[in-house]
Amino acid sequence: MTTTQVLTCSFCGKPQHLVDKIIVGPNLNICNECVESCAAILNENADPITIPNATTTEEDAKQSIKSQLKSTEKPKEEPINLDIDKL
Repeated sequence: MTTTQVLTCSFCGKPQHLVDKIIVGPNLNICNECVESCAAILNENADPITIPNATTTEEDAKQSIKSQLKSTEKPKEEPINLDIDKL
């Protein structure tokens, strides 16, 4: 008899069936959602994002992450008008 181990993300606790992929390491696992959140933090120099836990519905989790990412976006800078004639 073979028992199948259910993999869970070590960061958010979501089981394998609630995420697209899980990367398995020697002592921990990370899901694609947590990897995407980490990449967003590293690429944007943004504040940390709270990853919804496994008890959150998938749609609520996506909305939570999206709203947190939007709140960390930098405001767009106004273009500078360099009129050389006025210098």
